[in-house]
Amino acid sequence: ADALFTGEADQAVEVDGGGHAETDQRQRDRSRTEALEALGIRVIRFWNTEVLQDLEIVLAEVNRALRTTLSSRRGERAG
Repeated sequence: ADALFTGEADQAVEVDGGGHAETDQRQRDRSRTEALEALGIRVIRFWNTEVLQDLEIVLAEVNRALRTTLSSRRGERAG
């Protein structure tokens, strides 16, 4: 998987190839996601075919997730 992490929003974006459909790799991915979430990092995962075929949709989803997280954090600080 290729990954991108933004510390400001504590979010990671992972792009997985076909090998991640294998049972053992899915379990490793699940374990890694659980470990990251335990640290307060939200993981957003896409298949590489989604990125290649529907990049605008993927980017819109990443943008929405980042804005939601950052907006809620601003609200927490203001409250």
